[in-house]
Amino acid sequence: MRPGDTVPDFAFLRPDGSRGQLSEFCTADFLLLVFLRHLACAACNAHLGEVDAARERFAARGCPVLVVSQAKPKILTLYTSRKVWGVPLVGDPDRAVYTVFGLERAGRLAFFKPLVLWRFFRAMTKGYLAARPYAGEDQRQLGGDFIITRERKLVFAYRSIDPTDRPSVAALLATLPASPTAGERTPATANG
Repeated sequence: MRPGDTVPDFAFLRPDGSRGQLSEFCTADFLLLVFLRHLACAACNAHLGEVDAARERFAARGCPVLVVSQAKPKILTLYTSRKVWGVPLVGDPDRAVYTVFGLERAGRLAFFKPLVLWRFFRAMTKGYLAARPYAGEDQRQLGGDFIITRERKLVFAYRSIDPTDRPSVAALLATLPASPTAGERTPATANG
């Protein structure tokens, strides 16, 4: 998927096990999709914490947030009973949507790079402790952040190049218009 492409109306699973469609969340001018590596990832939870804390700033720019994980509904329910976020989480246990967005797996040595170790350490100092992935989750799966329009056109793509690589909230907000207007639907693109 590249900026300008139409994102398929993919199906996902909610924590209660019911099926949903991407289009159900495309009700504002934009939608930020945050793909997590796995639910126990310290760096992903730190990124999710930053995005969640800024959700009102995103909403003010016409951009709600949807978080996609590779977890099955039972695991999502367990996770959301332990961590309360203000943004919805859905599951893609087969990682079909991860594949559509071009999200790859990290190499085995990617976890031992100094910058990756530093970012994991920084996440842990913020209270996001490292843990073993939940059953069925691939710890080598990489994440990413994408912004799409109401019509599901991809306008921003950021695919993580290592297990801790994420755009900052400031960088994500900078891609959006200062205020949502019907005519403004072309945020800047990233590493897409």
